[in-house]
Amino acid sequence: VARFAKKDEQASPGYYAVELSNFGIRTELTSTERVGLMRATYSDSTDRKLLLDLGHILQPNWGHKVVGNDLQLINDSTIRGTYYTKGWAEHHQLSYTLHLSRPADSLALWRDGVRSRIQAGYSTSGDTADLKLHLYLPQGSEPVLVKVGISPSSPEQAEKNLAAELPHWDFAAVHQDSRRIWSEVLSKIEIETADSSVLRNFYTALYHAHIAPYNYQDVDGTFRGMDKQLHRNADPTDGHYTVFSLWDTYRALHPLLTIIDPERALRYGRSLISDYQEGTILPRWPLASNYTGCMPGYHSVSILADLVAKGLASGEDLKLWTEAAQRSSIYREDLARKFAGTRELDLITRHPYYKERYGFVPADSVPESVSWGVEMAYDDWCIARIAEAAGLKDVAKEYDKRGLYYRRYWDHETRLMRPVMGNGSFRTPF
Repeated sequence: VARFAKKDEQASPGYYAVELSNFGIRTELTSTERVGLMRATYSDSTDRKLLLDLGHILQPNWGHKVVGNDLQLINDSTIRGTYYTKGWAEHHQLSYTLHLSRPADSLALWRDGVRSRIQAGYSTSGDTADLKLHLYLPQGSEPVLVKVGISPSSPEQAEKNLAAELPHWDFAAVHQDSRRIWSEVLSKIEIETADSSVLRNFYTALYHAHIAPYNYQDVDGTFRGMDKQLHRNADPTDGHYTVFSLWDTYRALHPLLTIIDPERALRYGRSLISDYQEGTILPRWPLASNYTGCMPGYHSVSILADLVAKGLASGEDLKLWTEAAQRSSIYREDLARKFAGTRELDLITRHPYYKERYGFVPADSVPESVSWGVEMAYDDWCIARIAEAAGLKDVAKEYDKRGLYYRRYWDHETRLMRPVMGNGSFRTPF
């Protein structure tokens, strides 16, 4: 296990460095949009190794696990593969290609604790979760550079991404370009203050505001859709995005982007619509081409309504957006069948069912019922605004009525929103 001290870390937009004290390795990282570049400087020039741990996962305590690996050793400096995991994203795969600046002297593979030597041409695939590749590097004092291109589509697409974005080995140039891009992003808002802590906090927050959603598409426009099939954007610059934590971000992040980067905000909205076209429902928390169903409401519609309110949606957008919003706000038998046996069944289908049956979400059937009811009422009001802009008056009238369902939770005596039981009474005690 590598050890390091916080004092030995450096981090800035587009750059990270750390000293691995027990190995005597200084590791530096930078990247392009789809390619990571690592520079490792070894204190011992005679003992230089790398470990590629294909069984590692960040959050095993959340039920996440590796379920498979495809691995191909193209030559002594190029490795390709696909890594399969299951968890919050039910079916996740990420393909990669790894290039070394100098060929390895030898390579060893650990599979389920058993070690074997491998050489160029070796390949393996299957449900192996415990897979580690040891790379023994040539002796020398010069740093070792490693490029890793990634793709949601295939190892071949990862190779195309790497070739397009990082055909060279100039670490300083990549770092400088990354800093330039981040500088342009962070200069969208300028503040004046003599308090350095205010500056640091503000621009750190602005940096965080641009970490996600991230582009889940190859350089040629290829992406894996919510139907798990490959699609291609006619214009690759549009991008296709994932990691919309919408219940967290619909209130502030997305409205901010409509002001400081309206083109990006519109791309995000149209990416959500693309998810609807592939999966027949707008996502709540899309992750790597998967519906997670996480968080209350269906806040994709509030993102779309804000774009409409800011005048960013085209006339062509409006009717499709209304259709998508309507179909994402109702109980649907087809989705209940599709998601049967998964966590999405409860999160995507059950709450609209109760709302339509009772006019509220009953507390004895659904935890956090008030949150669900109030959030859905707001989203229905948003749908009314989209339909209104599309000239669909009957739809707007229907959803304006649904937008008032929040009133069912209001208790005039306590002047609080209260959980309502299936029999229509307020939950007691409260």
